[in-house]
Amino acid sequence: MHDNSDDPLCPECGAQLPPADPRFTVWCPACGWNVDPTGALAALTPTERARRDERLARQEQALERMPRDGAPGPSWSAPACAATALATVVNLITIALAGTGVWLLVTGTWPQRVLGALEVAVAVALRPRRPRIPQRTLGRAEAPALHTVIDRVAKELGTVPAHLVAVDTRFGPAYSLPGPRGRRVLILGLPLWEALTPDQRVALIAGELAHDAGRRRVSARWTTAALTSLAVWTDLFRPGRSRQARQDALYTGAGFSATGPHTGGSAGGLVALVEMITWPLLAIPAYAAGRTHRLLTGLSVHSRAQSAYAADAAAARVASAESAEGMVRALLLAETAAFALERFSRSADDVWRELRTYLATVPETERARRLRLSERQGSATTGDSLPPTHLRLRAMRHLPHAEPKVAPSPEEADAMDAELDAVRQALAEDLRTYYGK
Repeated sequence: MHDNSDDPLCPECGAQLPPADPRFTVWCPACGWNVDPTGALAALTPTERARRDERLARQEQALERMPRDGAPGPSWSAPACAATALATVVNLITIALAGTGVWLLVTGTWPQRVLGALEVAVAVALRPRRPRIPQRTLGRAEAPALHTVIDRVAKELGTVPAHLVAVDTRFGPAYSLPGPRGRRVLILGLPLWEALTPDQRVALIAGELAHDAGRRRVSARWTTAALTSLAVWTDLFRPGRSRQARQDALYTGAGFSATGPHTGGSAGGLVALVEMITWPLLAIPAYAAGRTHRLLTGLSVHSRAQSAYAADAAAARVASAESAEGMVRALLLAETAAFALERFSRSADDVWRELRTYLATVPETERARRLRLSERQGSATTGDSLPPTHLRLRAMRHLPHAEPKVAPSPEEADAMDAELDAVRQALAEDLRTYYGK
């Protein structure tokens, strides 16, 4: 038993602090002192705090509407219908823009044809983008054991199995339909995969495949297309800001700051002058696009949360509730894994072995701090498209406990690991090149 008589006391509440690990932050579980050593939460403006609280309240409401047993619940709700209607209006504007542009190009005068060409160009910019697939992929011939497990999971869920598995260095999975033929690609983030046990990996696969079941996938694509169009509209109306940085913010629902024109160092004097003149005219449509984006994002919260909770419940049915919960808890280590991966890419011979060892030795106090920080941040640890991690864990407490329906044998687990060895080496080389070892 640990003798904690020499452990330091919390400077805020005087409680005894847990044993310190020099690799991680010292904090107080009793009062939350130093739970956020970066001070990011304290630095939030009143507006940012209000938006965070509003977002968290919506997520709480979405959780309260979910059935306690993890059943999918109704496919449509009032917020979901409103989100679909608003997305339809936005997408119809894009379609109408393309249609009128083509009509002017065919039947109009020369000035009208110029306008038509401009409309077609804008419509092309507003078109939905096909997601990019990571370079490292595994077909059935390269990874038969992995695809066999995926097929078994898909059969249990009653959905279509993935045609291809892609692997990259993100901390989390994804599911994509990149081409017009409807070929499904399951994307596995190797850092998270390495942090999971074999049964938790099955839960990860089940959760991603479950997102593809039912009508929510179609509705999500329709809404995403509208959000992308609104992001591009704002990009067109706000040319002075960094294009990629703004789009990254827009796609995560964190952009649309209508505080004035931003002319970076790359803008020449003439460009800056034109932006100063046109800013008053462009500010109104930019603000309208931003507000519409925020409204559509807020309306789609319930649908996205319902889909995520249903996917978690499906993962629990296939791989057991304990495995699904362990998988979700591992998501809390995203930032920890990112820093470790950079360090090991610069210094370690076997990047992935060092990462596995490091993540396996993260103490419970650090995991608890990450969970407490997730609660205070009110957002997911791996992307705002998912509910906050602490709410997903809360929903899992009510899921029934049963034997897993898909449980890979030790031989299957070893075979799946061996099939990823070549990808591990390739991604390790990519990381060493990126970090300049």
